[in-house]
Amino acid sequence: IPNPEAYQVIYNSDGMIRFTADCNNGGMTYELSQGGMAGGMLAQPGPVTLAECGPDSYDQGFINALLAAQTYRVRAGGNTME
Repeated sequence: IPNPEAYQVIYNSDGMIRFTADCNNGGMTYELSQGGMAGGMLAQPGPVTLAECGPDSYDQGFINALLAAQTYRVRAGGNTME
């Protein structure tokens, strides 16, 4: 992603995800099937703005990747979701 600062995710401890995907903002809910530094997760869609960010935007791919993630891992240097 050429402009990574335009794509941000915040996981709140109350089970809510807040994100910025280029010119769009939104939220989702999530559940973890295991606690700790790694485990399974399930995200459910929530409200999302529907602005057209332009042909070079990765907004839809970014949002779809958040919904498709099934596992997480917390580690030094960066966290991952797959």
